Amino acid sequence: MWYDPKQAFQIQATPWLSSEAISELEKIIQPDFEVIEFGGGGSTLWFAERVKQVYCYETNLDWFNAISNSGTSNVSMRFSVFPLPDMDARKDLLLIDGEPVEHRAVWLLESQRMVKSGGWIVLDNANRPEYAKEREQLKQFAELIYTSPLYGSYLITEFWRVL
Repeated sequence: MWYDPKQAFQIQATPWLSSEAISELEKIIQPDFEVIEFGGGGSTLWFAERVKQVYCYETNLDWFNAISNSGTSNVSMRFSVFPLPDMDARKDLLLIDGEPVEHRAVWLLESQRMVKSGGWIVLDNANRPEYAKEREQLKQFAELIYTSPLYGSYLITEFWRVL
């Protein structure tokens, strides 16, 4: 399985995704990418080593502090879920993996204004019922490119390409 820290001080620069999903990320990210995340952690630090800029929205104060104090200069942290980012430009990739999972629905609904055409929406735990309706709406402006294998009940990651 994959790395899954239980405490904020255990964060390492490793996404909490399956190895197959990480391999897919490695294929698509580029050094000039700007990434936005709902939910920070190992993926934030991992992206910081590989892309130009990471904008991270985190709701857990311990995780927020651990990432903020990690020494990464290209990570912009926000301790919030709402309001959603007011960005001057759309980003290359959006990773939705934050808590509470019910808030992922809003991020999915707003993802079209956050991600540029040709960019990526990566949705972890894609088969959760809490945001099934909003996930279906992605089909209006994005194409499902990859689905990772299912581990357990909800450990599945989808990669959507914005049209």
